[in-house]
Amino acid sequence: FDYGKYLLISSSLGDSQPANLVGIWAAGLSTPWAGDYHLNVNMQMMYWAAESLNLPETTDPLPPFIKALSRSGATAAQCLYGAKGWVAHGFTDIWMGASPLGDTAWSLCVTCGAWMALHLWERFRFTRDTSFLGSEAIGVLAGAVEFFLDYTTEMRERGGSNATVLVTGPSHSPENSFQALPGAKCNHVTLSPSIDTALLHSLFTSFQDACVLLGCVTPSGTLPPSP
Repeated sequence: FDYGKYLLISSSLGDSQPANLVGIWAAGLSTPWAGDYHLNVNMQMMYWAAESLNLPETTDPLPPFIKALSRSGATAAQCLYGAKGWVAHGFTDIWMGASPLGDTAWSLCVTCGAWMALHLWERFRFTRDTSFLGSEAIGVLAGAVEFFLDYTTEMRERGGSNATVLVTGPSHSPENSFQALPGAKCNHVTLSPSIDTALLHSLFTSFQDACVLLGCVTPSGTLPPSP
């Protein structure tokens, strides 16, 4: 436990880059997985305990990183999906690439950027710093919400109901696969994997709570500007 805290403190402080997949320890000029950032759970896991362990200074590199990612993610949203807002997928690096990188089995996680954005809300929940919420977090959350308002599609519910639901897709559950039929080839890409449903619920709920606290939703329902 203490060793884990040491690793985070040693690799994520102040004006440094956030901790990457292998931290700051590498034998030679190259590192496993290119020393990049895996947004499909690894990066989140490195910071999950930081606030609850009273190590907020280790999360200081995250807000500028996420904000920069959202800016490149706005280009990815427009070019890949013709959508507003911003999106990031399974992996990125110090150059903040937001498009899917590599095989879709690993990279096509459309909610991974939103997952990272939730760290900003998590920081506010511990600090209660409304100045940070208004200047650093709300615009990033708004951009993620705006993307999914464009990206999700209405589909009729199964079972003969006339009700419709909003679904994500194409998407996947990171590093997971399924068989449509017994003995069939494993698939990765699907519609509305459970991770998307869970993350979008958290994203929209957090954004709504932030807007209530800041009083930033206009009578017409206009979203705050993206970064």
